[in-house]
Amino acid sequence: MFLAERITEEGAWRQIKDADEMWEAMADCIRRSAKEILGSSRRGGSKMKDVWWWNEEAKEKVKEKEEAYAVFINSGADEERERAR
Repeated sequence: MFLAERITEEGAWRQIKDADEMWEAMADCIRRSAKEILGSSRRGGSKMKDVWWWNEEAKEKVKEKEEAYAVFINSGADEERERAR
């Protein structure tokens, strides 16, 4: 069953007259149906989103750049910053 069909079929919000209650019922229905049909992933995750398809070389280059940037940001003297740059 597709998500849209499931939400339309359930239609629990149609019997509610108050707009706020109807909105909450519809939102709950959508969340529940989406979780049941599509599943859920873990929360949080990496700060690098959508990189699961990168090869190891690309991941390593990004890691090197992040480390170099951290050194640059944490360096205090102008000479150190210029060398890190």
